[in-house]
Amino acid sequence: MKYYTLLLFLLSFTVNADVYRSVNKQGNVSFSDTASDNAEKVELQPSYTYNPPVIPDLADDESASEPVEMAIPDYALVIISPGQNEALRENAGNITINSSITPELNIDREDKLVFSLDGQLKSEAQIATNYTFTNVDRGSHIAVVSVVDKTGKIIKSSKSRLFHVLRANVN
Repeated sequence: MKYYTLLLFLLSFTVNADVYRSVNKQGNVSFSDTASDNAEKVELQPSYTYNPPVIPDLADDESASEPVEMAIPDYALVIISPGQNEALRENAGNITINSSITPELNIDREDKLVFSLDGQLKSEAQIATNYTFTNVDRGSHIAVVSVVDKTGKIIKSSKSRLFHVLRANVN
């Protein structure tokens, strides 16, 4: 087996020398690049070469370095619930804002929604069209839903929605 490994090793190089095979009295096979009395010349198949295709360097392509500007969709964003001026009896203060958006968020642009309460951003950017605010104090509040791009820049906002939270007063 080691002789075949040697042969494969020799065949792996492109050489112009002849290869000779000889067998000694014990039956051991050996290969050499010099001829001897009992050696026979091994005819080798021509080796195949592979030339890979030329791949253009994208760094040199000026058009590849310019970011492709995608058009901003004309989003229509509406808060569905709670209703305008609605009073919500919620002793725990958990208020869910449900919204609707058309067309759907552009995933290629990485557009997402953020929810604000009383002018303060309360949610992380997300694709879900609803968000639950927790432990909202009693009183009047204003909710807004906005579409943001991947940099966090606001693209479109809903009309503000006024609602009132009624919580039991424990004395």
